[in-house]
Amino acid sequence: MSKRKKINDEVPFILKHRTTGEKILYAFVFFILFIWALTFLIPGVWLVIQSLHDQWGYYVAISFDGPFAIPDVLHFENYIKTFSMLDANGVNYGGMLLNTLWYMVLAIFYCPIWTVITSYVFSKYKFRGREFLYALIIFAMVIPIVGTGGARYKLIADLKLYDSGPLYVLATGIGGFSGSFLIMYGIFKNISWSYAEAVFIDGGGHFTAFLRIMLPQALPAISVLLLDSAIDLWNESHTFIMYLPSTPTIATGLYYAQAAIKRFGYPLYYAGIVMSIIPPIVVFAINSDFMMRSLSIGGLKG
Repeated sequence: MSKRKKINDEVPFILKHRTTGEKILYAFVFFILFIWALTFLIPGVWLVIQSLHDQWGYYVAISFDGPFAIPDVLHFENYIKTFSMLDANGVNYGGMLLNTLWYMVLAIFYCPIWTVITSYVFSKYKFRGREFLYALIIFAMVIPIVGTGGARYKLIADLKLYDSGPLYVLATGIGGFSGSFLIMYGIFKNISWSYAEAVFIDGGGHFTAFLRIMLPQALPAISVLLLDSAIDLWNESHTFIMYLPSTPTIATGLYYAQAAIKRFGYPLYYAGIVMSIIPPIVVFAINSDFMMRSLSIGGLKG
């Protein structure tokens, strides 16, 4: 039996054993989702076409030939020029790429450590003031950013963290109460404490229960959150505009370039956008199946 046939036997085709009405409904839903997907694909095709124009050809094409007119000569050199000509605060595209990478590494592999630890403690242990602190965390999360921006900015300046590069991320990421706190809180809350009790019976301690039992069960969900965070962090610009202006990321640089578009020209700007959206698409495409499967894993039997 071939591998393809075995998979088909295990996972039946979605329309198999469906009534005519159900098949029509599925076809209609597929058509709607297909049109919806095109609304994301068409702007991407438009970006690629515009990035291959020369600066003057772009204006001619937009004015006379239409937005999807393909240039007679494809200027792939625009993607090379982007690295040297597209800059923000004296940092070129390559430097912005390096800033994005170190920020993502710290934000993905350092900051979540504190979120995982705090969410586990709050979900599994009772201590004095726990309810008050939890309510305070929720209250802080629902306050609009415009209500805390001024106070946060002053605090960062007073602590000498303004424009401090990686030190800013190391200091601000230690709180453990990021947006993923509630998600991790719910994940640990739904893991049975029977696992920890079994560890205690065998002579293990609380640290062993967390590191060897609880954490591995939550790891699939944590991995999904990290992948989702990686895509969000790649597009992060607010933090660097407000607090780290000397180390702009790609998203920050494109934001600044939009304001000074006449200095670069639209084709270079669009080439920068095209290169910036490729990594998140690749990451999601590679890990999409894993992300969909990972939240349905359990461990108790009997």
